Amino acid sequence: TSFFQFMEQVDLRQCNRRTLESLVYAGAFDSLQYTRKVLIEGLEMAMSHGQQIQADRASGQSSLFGDMGGGSGAGGDTEPLPRGEGVGEFDDSDLLKFEKDTLGFYFSGHPLQKFERTLRRIKAVPIASLGQMANSAKIEIAGVISDYSIRLTRNGREMCRVNVEDMTATVEGVIFPQSYERVKKDLIKDTPVFIAATIEKREDTGTPQIIVNGIRPLDMEVLEEKQEKSLHLQLASAGLEPAALKGLQNILRAFRGSLNVYFHLEKDGTSGEAMVIRAQESFNEDFTQELCE
Repeated sequence: TSFFQFMEQVDLRQCNRRTLESLVYAGAFDSLQYTRKVLIEGLEMAMSHGQQIQADRASGQSSLFGDMGGGSGAGGDTEPLPRGEGVGEFDDSDLLKFEKDTLGFYFSGHPLQKFERTLRRIKAVPIASLGQMANSAKIEIAGVISDYSIRLTRNGREMCRVNVEDMTATVEGVIFPQSYERVKKDLIKDTPVFIAATIEKREDTGTPQIIVNGIRPLDMEVLEEKQEKSLHLQLASAGLEPAALKGLQNILRAFRGSLNVYFHLEKDGTSGEAMVIRAQESFNEDFTQELCE
């Protein structure tokens, strides 16, 4: 019923500190409503309590404080470790890293989970679908580097074998020396990255692997850059004189680019929604400070 009761009952000569830390990081006590951070920080105190209770029990004495944490004595109310709502926890990245180090895989979540909706919008290719794509296809994937190893070529240059996983599957990759020099600073295990690569299928099995051309940390800057953007102009219908429209047309023609343009036409009065019109692609824009001015 509590962490302290567990310490009172388990043989701490057999269950050492490292084992207890592994149980905490794996989430073995989550059902008792503790955070893993609280248990790691209170582990020394809890072990000392358990050792004292067991020593007293072996000598026929009772603990000064009774059985803290759900035993037959004072009960869970006296346990000094807080639990329930509002108790501090490791941040998500540390929580998942500890979990992966202990179990060998992510269990309660995934480092990419917080990016999931945005990754769908930018059309990042799921690793599980690589087998359906053509050999030599250029792709972009979001994933976590689960493992990598450095090797030397015959010329003594460094190259790399890498394993990348997302929420769907894992793929092996190769980083050749020229690319490795550019990306080695971003080769960090268990950190979300955005990878530009080429698919290379094995001749014997057809299993896809990737040739990595570029790696960038997966952050909001990268996601913002990859999302499809468009220019939205809000126009008051009362001021849409022909001369004003002609001036707007001339401005748009001067800054051609790749962004779609949408006109939001406000209706007279307060009732009704604005009408939205998408301009022809010949008016696609390059959004710059000069255009803004």
